[in-house]
Amino acid sequence: MNLEKQITFFCKGQIERQTVQPVANVALDRGYDVSFASDLTENAEIGYYVSHVYKHRPINSELSIIGFHGLDQVEKGRSHWLKEPWGRYDIGFVPGEYAGASWQTFSWHQMTRPKHGVYPVGWPKSDYLFSDEFANEVDRFKTEYDISQEGKTILYAPATENHDKMSEFVESAIDVADQLLIKNYPREKKTHLIKNQEYMHEKHKNNDDITIIRPSENIMTALHMSDVLVSDESSVLIDALITETIPMSVSDWPIQFYEDDISYPDNQVPHFVHKTNREDLTEDLVDILKHYEQYSKSITDIREIWFNNLGSSAEMSMDIIDSIISNQTPPISSLTPKTAIHLYYYHVFIREGLIESIPEPIESKLVECNIDNYLHQIEKLFRYRHD
Repeated sequence: MNLEKQITFFCKGQIERQTVQPVANVALDRGYDVSFASDLTENAEIGYYVSHVYKHRPINSELSIIGFHGLDQVEKGRSHWLKEPWGRYDIGFVPGEYAGASWQTFSWHQMTRPKHGVYPVGWPKSDYLFSDEFANEVDRFKTEYDISQEGKTILYAPATENHDKMSEFVESAIDVADQLLIKNYPREKKTHLIKNQEYMHEKHKNNDDITIIRPSENIMTALHMSDVLVSDESSVLIDALITETIPMSVSDWPIQFYEDDISYPDNQVPHFVHKTNREDLTEDLVDILKHYEQYSKSITDIREIWFNNLGSSAEMSMDIIDSIISNQTPPISSLTPKTAIHLYYYHVFIREGLIESIPEPIESKLVECNIDNYLHQIEKLFRYRHD
């Protein structure tokens, strides 16, 4: 490809900027002209996107890269790959084997397939944790917030602050751990949530047994300092894998992104997260700290499946971009998409009378998948390509 070494990172807000910043740093070191843009339709030579794909219409980059802005997207499986397909982009980046397998499951459809393939590069946001710079940041963090690494530390970091959840956490955990940390999401919108956070911070600011971390601080630093994370459904539950912090979700804590809308995390929590409820929170925290080594080993094993290239994800990302624009073979292979006829087509063939019957194992699988429920989404993809 005959492209200039100019790369634009398209970001909406601080969290998305943190996701791509490590890649931008490597690009700068390699002589690229680097810029950031909040207008997701801006023209670019090389465009790196992490927002929801419906916001990139049209894509005005000569070479386009798509990745995740949050690790919770990995767990959405079908609802992500069918509702937010990557076929309009040139390169796709996923964090590791787990996300790669999820993509492969739905890669039978051409609309999920970037032109140059999907690569398991890792999670660049985590590279920082393996650097000397981060070690210095940890020292700064410990000094500023007067945090000791002796004993056990529990971190509270919810998706939304509402319904007095912070107070419930403090009451449940105050006698369990040596230190309690509070870290809320850095809200830029949703005024009701900002007010809730400010109110709860004011309520607990004089409690010597807890430490309130500024929302603008990097969540990874707070996770690094913690042994256990307590949340609801936030993507920080997956971030905790990187720091080998044991994640817990309180299933009956309400989540309220909008003032008139409340949900609960029961069916939206990653499979490896320890699930509890308000009543059992204290008891479960005691059990985790009592059997900490056992829980910790399980999290470490899962981390190996979720994340490739720990500490060098940004370097690998740029290695692939460099190789593709210079018409060289990338240093790692792209994931192999599925090519076999998908269950969907059996459904269509039988519906249209093209075949008379379906083998029993496949028919059972169709029922198991409840294929009628997402048939409409799949058919929309055919139209989506030509919008």
